[in-house]
Amino acid sequence: MGTTSTLLGLKTCFPKTGAELEQAVVGAECTVIVLTNGYTVDYKIREVMNVTAHKVLVGNPIDIPKLNATNKIERLFNVMPGGRLDVRAVCLYKGGGRSLNGGQTKMTVGGAIKVYPGGSFRGTGVIFREARGTLEAFLNELRSPAVAKRTFGGMVFVAGGHFVCFGCHIVRFNPYGSPDVNQVQVGGNFLVVLGACSCIGCYNVGFNLFSAGINVGSNAAVLGGTLSWIGGGGSGATTAVGQFGAGQTNFVGGGVLVLVGFADISILLAICRAGFGQHAVGGGVLMLIGHLEVRLCIFGLVALFPTSLPRLNMLCLPCTLYSLMHLHTPFLRTALGLWAASRTRGRHTVLAEGFFRCTEERL
Repeated sequence: MGTTSTLLGLKTCFPKTGAELEQAVVGAECTVIVLTNGYTVDYKIREVMNVTAHKVLVGNPIDIPKLNATNKIERLFNVMPGGRLDVRAVCLYKGGGRSLNGGQTKMTVGGAIKVYPGGSFRGTGVIFREARGTLEAFLNELRSPAVAKRTFGGMVFVAGGHFVCFGCHIVRFNPYGSPDVNQVQVGGNFLVVLGACSCIGCYNVGFNLFSAGINVGSNAAVLGGTLSWIGGGGSGATTAVGQFGAGQTNFVGGGVLVLVGFADISILLAICRAGFGQHAVGGGVLMLIGHLEVRLCIFGLVALFPTSLPRLNMLCLPCTLYSLMHLHTPFLRTALGLWAASRTRGRHTVLAEGFFRCTEERL
């Protein structure tokens, strides 16, 4: 557990290794856990840590410490009923999920954190990381591209309770690309099925040389409960991508998703897309307030569908959509723009996700 002291009447520990950190989190001796290792020395976590009491993890925002699941455990934290986890200025490397069917299926359910009913997580300046892609990992995946990858909350799975993050970042960097062709994501970063989740000033940033998969909310999916995302947004770049599914960025299948001042920006060299919109509603409510979309693409083949199923309940207040496709003719851009305008009626709003130049100051 490392050295210990008392801070403001709370037992404080200063772990130096991953094993000492695990003991401090799971045990009852410490409330405040100060991480003194810098960015260059990982806390290598060997077991999933179950949080059943009040725990505060404090890092250094200048030399941020890293908790590394080393892809050998399912996730870093389970916030159990009655548990309260407060993490400040710490980098969390997600776990490797589960391997099923003799290694033919890899399933991730909350890669970094899973919050159970009655649990509570609060993060400030937390960085959620996926292990940086390496050439060796790329070659291994290239040998078995048909291995099924199923993701349900790539970073966070809220099964109940409360999750809130202030100024947090989700970072993915894959310079060699993703050769897997059998990927399905339901909430690539966040999946909320019950309880409440709030992200204030949080950003999702990444780069992938090329990828393809079925997305049901590559950033977030809400199947129940509520998710509020205020400020921040997503920014990404790729050279070639295949996107299929419902809600390439966010999906609501139940419950409520509120995006306030959310900026969704991406730069693509080539894209093949078919599905239901950038933000899609299959049930529940989606509210977009002060929303910005910027999509720059050079080459693409896009199949357009309404951004929701018939039971749409979507409200968009001053929203702006910029979507550029250099290969479409002016006539086609105009036709798509007129189609989008014809689908906009009152608060039941359908946004054409296709690639045309369109600036809507009020939808």
